[in-house]
Amino acid sequence: MTMNDAAPTALITGGTVGIGREIARQMLNKGYKILIGARRAEILESARTELAAETGTSVDNILTMRADVAEEADIDKIVEFAVEQWGKIDVLVNNAGIFDDETFLTLKTETWDSVLSVNLRAPFILTQRVGRVMVEQGHGSIVNLASIDGHRVDGTYPAYNVSKAGLLHLTRQAAVELGPLGVRCNSVSPGWTRTPMVEEALTESQLQYMSNNFERVPIQRMVSSEEVSRAVIFLAGEEGSGITGTDIVVDGGAMANLWLLETLPE
Repeated sequence: MTMNDAAPTALITGGTVGIGREIARQMLNKGYKILIGARRAEILESARTELAAETGTSVDNILTMRADVAEEADIDKIVEFAVEQWGKIDVLVNNAGIFDDETFLTLKTETWDSVLSVNLRAPFILTQRVGRVMVEQGHGSIVNLASIDGHRVDGTYPAYNVSKAGLLHLTRQAAVELGPLGVRCNSVSPGWTRTPMVEEALTESQLQYMSNNFERVPIQRMVSSEEVSRAVIFLAGEEGSGITGTDIVVDGGAMANLWLLETLPE
């Protein structure tokens, strides 16, 4: 087992792209040692090299491991690896997630099972396994990446929406039970966020509209990965030491407006 030093450590799932990648970058800038888990082994090493170059940190501070969070055995392996390497886990960020795009009446059972397996079952298992480590060491912070779609239904993503709603309550349940044992658990709910995945899904005109004149959102644009990640970093560290069982919404104010009067005919 590696000696337990003073540097904080963080296990981040889905940390190679989008919001997860930005969380990893900001944590490295804050002095964390990180372990990134992802399903695609071929991009892990490039992410490691690039993150080290972007942050000016040693590649030794960045561990990677191929892990499919839909597989319980992979979860056990990555948690065990983190403990073997560091002797502790200070922060867990449950970021990995997948979407569906089927209507409620056409949604396949296998799609439902797949989405909930990654978006809800995996965070439960990770929180349980890492929670045990944190309780033993006497401290820890867990941050789950939820979504405004867990608060309100948006579009034809029934499995995704339900999974994120469940993740919000999983966060509260863990906070209540683990708080007396020294472990905090919170979540961040992003709104529409400009990530590579979103950019690929939108047409150029949609992207420009949502980036510069998004009427549905009070700040008139999508939020950035950097803005979402700053909320995660805040909850993960000492700055958020008095906060548990809480969800921070980073959506540019989208949920503040019911958007009813604006849609009425003249």
